[in-house]
Amino acid sequence: MSGIQRRIERICQETEQLRRITPKRYRDIVRMRRYYEHKISASSRNKQDFLDYIEYEKGILNSFCPSKKPGDNASYIGNSICNRIKELYSMVTQRYRDDVSLALAHFDFSKQLKSESCTSVVINNMTKNYAHNVEIWQVAAKWYADTKKDLSQARRHLCKGLTFHKDSKVLYTEVIKLEMFCLTGGNLHVKLDKHALSDTQKLNIEKLQTYVKEIITHIKDYEYYIELLNYLSEHKATDEVQDTIIIYLMENFPNKAQTWNVIAQRDYKGLLNPMDKESPEKKTKPKLTKCINRYKEGLSKVPPEEKEQLWAFYLNLLIDCRQEDHTVASHFKITALREALDDAYNNGCLGEKHYLQWVDLVDEDRKIEILQRGIKQYPQSVELRKAYLRTQILADNKQGIEAVFRASVRALHAQALPLWTGVIRYHLLSSDDNTIEQLYREGVRQPLEVSDVLK
Repeated sequence: MSGIQRRIERICQETEQLRRITPKRYRDIVRMRRYYEHKISASSRNKQDFLDYIEYEKGILNSFCPSKKPGDNASYIGNSICNRIKELYSMVTQRYRDDVSLALAHFDFSKQLKSESCTSVVINNMTKNYAHNVEIWQVAAKWYADTKKDLSQARRHLCKGLTFHKDSKVLYTEVIKLEMFCLTGGNLHVKLDKHALSDTQKLNIEKLQTYVKEIITHIKDYEYYIELLNYLSEHKATDEVQDTIIIYLMENFPNKAQTWNVIAQRDYKGLLNPMDKESPEKKTKPKLTKCINRYKEGLSKVPPEEKEQLWAFYLNLLIDCRQEDHTVASHFKITALREALDDAYNNGCLGEKHYLQWVDLVDEDRKIEILQRGIKQYPQSVELRKAYLRTQILADNKQGIEAVFRASVRALHAQALPLWTGVIRYHLLSSDDNTIEQLYREGVRQPLEVSDVLK
């Protein structure tokens, strides 16, 4: 008897149970199962035939599972359908070994069944057959950690995965997060005293240090080190691990804006940096002073192509810290920001949004000068031109309003709608009907992005 005949006979025996529950569907199910069995046994079979069969069986399963109870016919039917789906997944993954998505689909189905023994078998097969795929090790570790609560097995799978993928940032990130979970007892927000760690926690720190040293050996992406440093920086217990990362960054990437930014950010947060002989500052003004000096040191050392980005980091920090607490060192923060904006402009490194911040910090006489500088550097900036028009409207300078508006319309074309609405509002309050009508007539002849709104 051929394999297909044996499977069809078994299917018919199982389907007999359906006759008692849903006699109307019995014949349709038998017919469709025969159809799919022939499809997956034909010489012209393909992967989609298996997937269609699996989806059909899942449809039957979903029809019976909601009402099944342990020990009744529906439960028997549900189990037999589940077994068939598992068998089909095994067949298709064996036949199409290169398609890892099939193995992951099999894994997802086994998880839905909530059968740990079944899922363990699937994971073992996946890690054996698809060791070359990083995602396999990641999902296996996640299942052991989240479902089985077996952190040792999760760690073992991640470490084994790293023997195949020594440069995998994904697996290193997962194993570091797992070690941090173990270190903090699952509470990642807890503040640990590095002088009061248990032996187990000290072992977690040693493992973190080992992972970081392995990362340094195999990964040269400086942005990844910055991600790790930011992740670990919340925990003083990992200071030594953080020091290892900082020293590596300063020795290997002192020419990168992001290196200096992360060090300066740490200065402002009052975190320890290994190159400093003094303890971190605690008060706002000394912390900010140290942070500013760090940015200036970086600006003196990074190459020209990195300066604009480092200036942006520097200015953004000053803007953010000014907004944190207006009662603490407010005069010092404003003075520092003004000086930095001036210096950035003199170095040709002032961004569009920083011009807008600068305008808010100067008196009326300087606003126009700064906005003209900004528009010259960013002629397509809608926000700068809006701000320039606003200064003329507030001054009720009709000649200035007309000049700024016309220049903006010529420069922005279809993007000039905010300028049109701004100048129309002004004229609605201050001009006669003829002027307003003439302005509207002109507006509806503009590009669609403007005219459709005005109409």
